[in-house]
Amino acid sequence: MADLRLPILDLKPAQIALGILEVEQKIEDYAHLSRDEFHEHSAAHPVPVVKSSHGYYIIDHHHLCRAYHELGHRHVSLDLRADYSALGPAAFWAAMEAAAWVLPQDQFGVRHPYAHLPMDVRCMADDPYRSLVWRLKGAGAWRKADVPFAEFQAANFLRTRVELGNTRESFELGLAAALRVLAALPAGGSGAAPGLAPPRPAP
Repeated sequence: MADLRLPILDLKPAQIALGILEVEQKIEDYAHLSRDEFHEHSAAHPVPVVKSSHGYYIIDHHHLCRAYHELGHRHVSLDLRADYSALGPAAFWAAMEAAAWVLPQDQFGVRHPYAHLPMDVRCMADDPYRSLVWRLKGAGAWRKADVPFAEFQAANFLRTRVELGNTRESFELGLAAALRVLAALPAGGSGAAPGLAPPRPAP
């Protein structure tokens, strides 16, 4: 249902955290679009959502929605994946869990009740380890895995193995440490989270 359009801030995130560095990159990627170009792009790449009795939940592209909002866009095209609006709360969350469409894990890797999910994308917490996984992808040390919330599984794997500070400089040191951790993994990344693997050698 790509013709469905709603205000971005009316959409409810189905996860608590994101990686702000990935958001910043998406802001840079889409900053050149005019308003009309953005609407065309949004219609061609709608945000997948689930309808509940109390609104629509984003089930993917949280980083993109946050970037769109930061760029000043107000509405986005939607792809309705399921209509659970007739379900009560318990059945709704059970259906969301069964489909792997919700992750109430905070920026520290701690799981919370569903009531702790953010009101909108502005309220999503920054998980630096989710940003770390995004940077590892650019370094060839994380590959897309067909596993629900694979990026967060990778973030949780690194959370206990790599220390990240609060500055960009310390983040870069953490990235180097993560690459060393992954370089020590056996070929194929056995024993790590889905998608993580030793970095590919430079050509």
